[in-house]
Amino acid sequence: MIIGMDFGTTNSGIAHYDGKDLSFVPIDGDLTVARTALYITNERQIYLGRKAIDTYFEQNLDRPVRLEMVRVGEITLEFAELPKFYVDVHVEKDVLAPGRLFTSFKMGLPSLDTLGTVVGQHFYMLEDIVGTYLYITRRRAEQFYGQEIKRIVLGRPVRYSVNPKDDLVAWQRMLRSAFRAGYEEVYFQYEPIAAAYHYESTTQREQTVLVFDFGGGTLDISVIRVGNPATRAVLANGGLPIAGDVFDQKIVRAKLPPHFGEGSSYRVNGKTLPVPSSFYEAFAHWQELLTLQRRQTLEHIEKIERTSQAPLKIRALKHLISSNYGLKIYDIIEATKRKLSSADRAYIRVEAPNFSVYDQISRAEFEGIISAEIRQIDSYLDTLLATAGIQPDEIDVVIRTGGSSLIPAFVQMLEGKFGAAKVRALDEFSSVTAGLAITAQRIESGELSLKAYHPGELPPERHFDSPQNAQIIDFETLKKYISLTEGKPEQSDQIVLVGINGDVIATELAADQLAEAAPIPGGVTALLALPADQPVVLMTTEYRLLTRSVRELAQMRELGLSLAESAKFHRDDFGAESISGIAPTHGMSEHALLVTSAGAYKLYTREALYDKLGGTIPYSITRIKGDPIALVDVPANGEIIAVSQSGKVVRLNVGLLANGNGRLMNLYGEDRIIATFAYRPGDQFVMAAQNGVLQRVGNIAPGNRSGHRGRQDGAGDGERGQDRR
Repeated sequence: MIIGMDFGTTNSGIAHYDGKDLSFVPIDGDLTVARTALYITNERQIYLGRKAIDTYFEQNLDRPVRLEMVRVGEITLEFAELPKFYVDVHVEKDVLAPGRLFTSFKMGLPSLDTLGTVVGQHFYMLEDIVGTYLYITRRRAEQFYGQEIKRIVLGRPVRYSVNPKDDLVAWQRMLRSAFRAGYEEVYFQYEPIAAAYHYESTTQREQTVLVFDFGGGTLDISVIRVGNPATRAVLANGGLPIAGDVFDQKIVRAKLPPHFGEGSSYRVNGKTLPVPSSFYEAFAHWQELLTLQRRQTLEHIEKIERTSQAPLKIRALKHLISSNYGLKIYDIIEATKRKLSSADRAYIRVEAPNFSVYDQISRAEFEGIISAEIRQIDSYLDTLLATAGIQPDEIDVVIRTGGSSLIPAFVQMLEGKFGAAKVRALDEFSSVTAGLAITAQRIESGELSLKAYHPGELPPERHFDSPQNAQIIDFETLKKYISLTEGKPEQSDQIVLVGINGDVIATELAADQLAEAAPIPGGVTALLALPADQPVVLMTTEYRLLTRSVRELAQMRELGLSLAESAKFHRDDFGAESISGIAPTHGMSEHALLVTSAGAYKLYTREALYDKLGGTIPYSITRIKGDPIALVDVPANGEIIAVSQSGKVVRLNVGLLANGNGRLMNLYGEDRIIATFAYRPGDQFVMAAQNGVLQRVGNIAPGNRSGHRGRQDGAGDGERGQDRR
């Protein structure tokens, strides 16, 4: 079977037509029209459609931000009929972000400045992001129709770009994305022609139709003769890079900045200066607002606030930027714009923890904001009709499709030019999808001939040279991660049992299954039971620190993937790098203690260690004696307890820890530290021996010999236990 897919800037849909019945795939829950949005987390959990946006809000609103520039490496790109491109890629990344949201990503296809971005530890090419969306929707279509689907008709705008070279680049990137998704035969159809085919299926007579396809990313206009297969023809085809996303940006730029201090001033060195306009130019796109999260920019805004004539508005600007509310504002503005299609006035309400906006916009004001685009589109219609060689009165029907075609100014424009009786709305959000399904059926029946594209017809797509930096995502591995979650209900109470034995062994369980968990094989040297979304720090014998969620570790095990391979562990004639310790990252006190198997330690401050964890590249630290086996949050007034393999135990007051390096315990022979943890007055803990004996220990105080204890200063040998605790 061949399906049709409208992969749109704002919305997407999939349908199939068998010659009689048209069916649409519910690709976003129960919805057949899905938001073209992806949210990819650092551990490669992927959400699509409205769920992607909602999850982004849940995980990102009001969280801290830290931007860093990451060098990805040099990438060589090849395209048919074009020269090779050599690009040295640097990406600005929020290293504290739990994931990355992608919206309107189709718009990046024509530009080689939009190669991709870093999510977690991996670099995703734009083709990987588009391919992921196509792959997930393909799987959902296969589930809906109950069969494998390898053939597709993809809709495309008349022009991805007005520049022919960029248009070719975009088309080839789209084709590669479809091949990534597993399609083996790909056809392309212009979106307005698809809409005309859908209209043609509803009429029995020959007509000249103008299709006004106005979506979120582009305006496409076509003049087509339909109704008779023998005379069916495209008389003119064109478009403009103007659409709903542009209108959202213009409303935000016009209405929001005055609430955040635009036009106000501040004083510096006795002079009165305007607040920099660059802050407000960033309102033109929600992702541009994210670029203001640099530390220097936020510090500049704080300085302005101190002497500003409108300090509350400048403070609101700071909170807007630092709380990741940019997309939320755009979501609200889009809803406001839609209301103006049926009302003369709409209200803008933004409620956030540290700022609020209340404003209104009239339809007349909106039309004034987009007046330049209205004039440009009106003029372009006349140009296209001249290209087709026909007069407005020769058009039999005008078909409006796409969400932006609902805007009253454009309805009035079409009715004024062609007559109100001729202008018809044709299922604004599904007509292109339906027409692509009809196109697919005509190809399958032999009625229509379009060129089919197959894998291998394009040149090699890329060469990547960056062995020491971010890794380009392996798409086949990514598909395995998708297969773990597609069709499975989400579990909110999952627990991961995670241990180390040189690599990591992790098993995801429901909380009530923990007691029945099968034993973890392989000589485990550490074992933790943690919530599935808990991040952990993994320490290696090469003194590298990797941060992963335990859910990702469990998924890697289920997929048969090795952490050593994915993290590029070092191997040479002297041995192989391995995991030597594991520690949860909760707590995050001002200091942390790294302890080695040889009993040595190094004390770190948050700035020196914690703030560097979670980056794209594993963080390397200075070597000390032994392998790192524990990373302990240091309480201000607690104690550190360390246990050796032979059963020695040492207790050391935190206040006695020397800054920098030191030693917790002297060890002899093959003895080694096997556990270290922080202890606060009143805490209790359980010590477990290899022979299965458990002992609960608590209320340790000087002179209390509960358990085996070494000298408090940590310099002696301690007492030998018999059970190798």
